[in-house]
Amino acid sequence: MTTKSTKTNTKSVQLPPIERRRVCVRLVGDESLLVNRFAEKAITQILANSRGIPMDRPPKDPHEEYKNAKYLNVKGQPALPIMTIKKAMTEAVSLLYKRTDLSGKAAKGAFYIKGQCALLKFEEETMHVAPVRVGQNGTDIRFRPEYHEWHCDLVLDFDPNMITLEQLLHLLRGAGQSIGLCELRVQKNGNHGIFHIEVLPDTEMKRIMKESSIPPKPLVLPAFVMRELNLDEMEQLVIDAKNAKPAGKKVAKKPVKKPAKKKLTKKGRKEA
Repeated sequence: MTTKSTKTNTKSVQLPPIERRRVCVRLVGDESLLVNRFAEKAITQILANSRGIPMDRPPKDPHEEYKNAKYLNVKGQPALPIMTIKKAMTEAVSLLYKRTDLSGKAAKGAFYIKGQCALLKFEEETMHVAPVRVGQNGTDIRFRPEYHEWHCDLVLDFDPNMITLEQLLHLLRGAGQSIGLCELRVQKNGNHGIFHIEVLPDTEMKRIMKESSIPPKPLVLPAFVMRELNLDEMEQLVIDAKNAKPAGKKVAKKPVKKPAKKKLTKKGRKEA
């Protein structure tokens, strides 16, 4: 019995290395920063209304509303969501660059900000009181925290083949002057949240990344709302599983019988 030896030609695949760079930047506020976090009470009210759960609206408490409007991390420190800063940068692309040079879609994938929250440092915190429009004809009073002489530090991670360091810093600087951050910013016809940038040495990177790694304070909803939602979701999953059609099989449609047309004879045509 003879056996044939089979040889397999294996070719090695070489992938080009992915080049990433990092830079430490400080955002320094030129104007006060006004923030307004979506409070648990508002989310609870919306969820309760959508599920048909009766819930009385409590009277307005200015100090409680002011407290709930803060962005905090799990340690209770004021912090800014990373996505708020990146959104301002991507929205500044159309103001600073032509689409052929750098598009907003390309900028979203060209860089990201390390961490989850940027620790917010400031000299003074006050309560900002102002009337706001609600709906078409409604008016309400908002009580929001306002930070004066503020700054926060970031670590930007970017691909130099997609965006250069000069473009990245120019984008962040443009976001600070033309877009702004949070409430009543320049983009929304306000004058808050304006900032300029300062490049920090790489020796600060370890400290900044440690501060930014602290997660934000999670939303805490009342137990009765969570209980109602969980029960409804489980029931809906069971219903969807029963009604689900098997994958890959097409359900044949029953042919619809059309009524037969009556043929007219020569007599019938003459009579008609």
